[in-house]
Amino acid sequence: MRKPKNARYMKHLNRRTVVNMIREESLSRADLARKTGLTRAAITNIIDDLIDSGIIVEAGTQESSNGRKPMSLKLNNSKLVCIGVSIRYGVCFVGISDIEGKVIAQRDIDFSNLADADEGIALIAASLSALMEDHISDERVLGIGISSPGPVDIYTGRILNPPNLPLWRNVPIVSSLKNSFDQTIILEKDSVSSALTSKNYGCGKDYKNFFYIEVVSDGVGSVIIMNHEVYRGNNGFAGEFGHLSIELDGRPCICGNRGCLERYASFNAILDIVREDYPQLQTWQDIIDNAQNDQRLSELVRTEARYLGIGIVSVMNLLDLDAVVIGGDVVTKSRMLLDEISQYVNSTMLTRNSKQIPIYFASQDHYYSFLSSASLVSERFFSGGLSDLL
Repeated sequence: MRKPKNARYMKHLNRRTVVNMIREESLSRADLARKTGLTRAAITNIIDDLIDSGIIVEAGTQESSNGRKPMSLKLNNSKLVCIGVSIRYGVCFVGISDIEGKVIAQRDIDFSNLADADEGIALIAASLSALMEDHISDERVLGIGISSPGPVDIYTGRILNPPNLPLWRNVPIVSSLKNSFDQTIILEKDSVSSALTSKNYGCGKDYKNFFYIEVVSDGVGSVIIMNHEVYRGNNGFAGEFGHLSIELDGRPCICGNRGCLERYASFNAILDIVREDYPQLQTWQDIIDNAQNDQRLSELVRTEARYLGIGIVSVMNLLDLDAVVIGGDVVTKSRMLLDEISQYVNSTMLTRNSKQIPIYFASQDHYYSFLSSASLVSERFFSGGLSDLL
């Protein structure tokens, strides 16, 4: 009785392997047979199915020394699309991208005066319907990815109790949107979707293992990427970087402990230090813009770097990852903070005499927010999670 199940599993695994190989480079059927070890007949069957389903296309002939030019294959990028929904404080970004992250269409939704979450969901549904009607004809929608400040329950598709988003507490957003859309819908917290975007399209693409940190107004989140996948831990709560304790008897935190990193390194915590003397400073960019000519603000940047650096060193000493990517409110065009963090980390961690850890700022592209949500769909697709498509 188990044989048919195993056969189905192997068929799915082989199709996924072929798709991911073609994603990396344009290959012929002969190339795929050689690289996978599958027979030419098996590869032909897989390719024919993938072409029929619109996932790959023939891309022209390759050069050949024996006179017969094999046909190259590639992903059908222009026809495989992902939809992203990024819920943020006072705004929502929605859009459509192709499977490799190229923006097709995007729009912003004003959430500053919502009456309740139901109104927000109705606005999202209306915006997505309009975008799909205007920009999708024969394209294949692989799914809808939603990102929100955490915590979220990715298994039930529910936004739980994100700070500063009282209207979105305990909202079953996935089941609500399924009333309007037939596609697969995926929910993740925003830091995870941003980390996956960096992994697939950004500066994390070249690293098998890296640490993603997101510093926002009221917190510090993080994601651990191991073997190109999100490491979630036993119960899905791994990566609570903001709740590393850096002061034994430090400031109380909402988690119940004291001295948590986010009580010192979040933007609000930094701003509290100088709010009385610098009432005109409203953003991290304001601080950076004035730090070059103000010794106190310059020291404040170094303080932020040390707080983040202390946490990064602890993680690197424990996990020995390949790189660090920093996103969120502290990402600016100035390299001042980035240089300070790099200097602290690479002069402090245990392996400082044998290797240097590269540290990057994530992209600030206007489209990055919705793309991070859309990337949840492409990630699921390439990992084989959308089994009905592969």
